[in-house]
This record gives sequence, structure tokens and C-alpha cells, in this order.
Amino acid sequence: MVTESAVIAATHSRALNIPPIRGGSKKKGKSGRGKASIAIVENEQNLILIYSYVVKELGFDPIFIAREGEEIVKAVSDGRASPDVIIMDYRLPGMNGIETAKRVLARRPATKVIVASADDSVRDESISLGFSFLQKPFSLETFSQRIKRVVSQLSGEPQSTDTVRRPPRRYLRPSRA
Repeated sequence: MVTESAVIAATHSRALNIPPIRGGSKKKGKSGRGKASIAIVENEQNLILIYSYVVKELGFDPIFIAREGEEIVKAVSDGRASPDVIIMDYRLPGMNGIETAKRVLARRPATKVIVASADDSVRDESISLGFSFLQKPFSLETFSQRIKRVVSQLSGEPQSTDTVRRPPRRYLRPSRA
């Protein structure tokens, strides 16, 4: 299911001056479809646009976009969304991203979760629960690599990022060490 936000992302990504990202994948997800499906749970419109663009450029399906935790929980519960991977903000209206992920995983335990947050205090809890953690702000390169690594875990492939093609340097933010 591609929502209105995903369509907006596709039409506005060039206006945001986001570079093309290559090296996507058609890896099969747990859903049995031809490629991994990815849900985005984020309440900031600009981040939804960027995340949707990157997901599409990597060759994956952004099947569902939610602005709050309860929305994705309901969609998974009633079968409207069956994501292989969820990119989840931590600070969401209503319940936080970790509580949301726990509720989604109670219904779909094979789903992989990437928690993206500027709040470093949730890093340890995220990792201890088996989630991948991304500290905001992050570069497009880091974001792309993380998505690929998490998707590779769906099929049990090694977690190497050696084959990741990097966007041109002028589009990348300096990495934080």
C-alpha cells in the first residue's frame, strides 16, 4: 500500500536536491513478495519525504507510512501492512517508537526495526531489544547502508557494506566518529 505521502515523496524528491542512490536490491523479504517491504513511522514530513525517496532508490517498496505509533500497530494488526522492515522514529505522538515496535513485533516477530533518534539515551535499549539504532542526524550514505544491512538479515546474508555504492561526496554530511 503506497500512501499519499509516498506519492508526494516521489514527486518532491528532486526539489529537495537529493542525489540518486544506486546499488539497490531486489532481495526477497519475509513477506514472500519479490523484494523487501519497508514501513516508515515518522512524524516529520521532510524526513518522510527523504526516507521514502531513499527506500525507493534502493529498490524497496515503501508499503506504509505512519505519522504515529498507533497507526502502524493498527495497520499491522488488521493486515493493511506487513512490513519486513520498519524505519521508526523514537519520539512520536502518543506511544514512543520502542513501545510501538514491541507491539508490532508481538504480531509480526520476523519484522526488523531500525530506530532513528536524536535521543542517544535510547540506543542501549534499542540494541538490547534487537533493533538497529541510527543516531540522528545521519548521512544518506549511513542511512542507505543501514537499510541494506538490515534487509540482508532477512535472508541471512552476510552483513558486509563493501558493495554499497556511495552517493557523490558533495551530498554527504561529515560522519560523526
